[in-house]
Amino acid sequence: MTHTLGRPTIRVSGANHLRVVLTGENSLVSTQWPSSVRKVFGQGSLAMAEGATHISRKKIIIKAFTHEALENYIPSILDITRIYLRKWTSEKETLGYNECKELAFALAAKILMGSDFDQEYVTEISSTFEKMIYNMFSLPLLIPGLGLWKVRTFVISCSLITNKRSTEIFDIPN
Repeated sequence: MTHTLGRPTIRVSGANHLRVVLTGENSLVSTQWPSSVRKVFGQGSLAMAEGATHISRKKIIIKAFTHEALENYIPSILDITRIYLRKWTSEKETLGYNECKELAFALAAKILMGSDFDQEYVTEISSTFEKMIYNMFSLPLLIPGLGLWKVRTFVISCSLITNKRSTEIFDIPN
């Protein structure tokens, strides 16, 4: 055992040892997220839940990923993928990583949020999300300029972008 940032930490090598650790979660070991991550996700999120709470939330969420549910997503996945393939083949140069990331966000927006978002929106939200991820694991201090402050700003920005877009889609008056 060693310590990382003042927290007890174990290092494991070998498949048999790793299996023991992974199957012994909540009895032998427990997951601990850095406080900056806990602040961003919040105590109510699946990632932060433990034990019975985690199991009950996971059972609800996993329904969206059953074989039957996934089969229902195929038409949307094909439609959105075709749009991106047409875009990529019409351009002289395509940055594969960025484009695939945007495709993933477009698919998530449609499948998880049930909304069709234009490519400008997907580009904006994808870029914002990436900046948030880069700053997620940071000192747990909410001070302007530090990582957690940036993450908070990005979360607020994503929320505002999504709310603005939802208002446009559903013609909700301001």
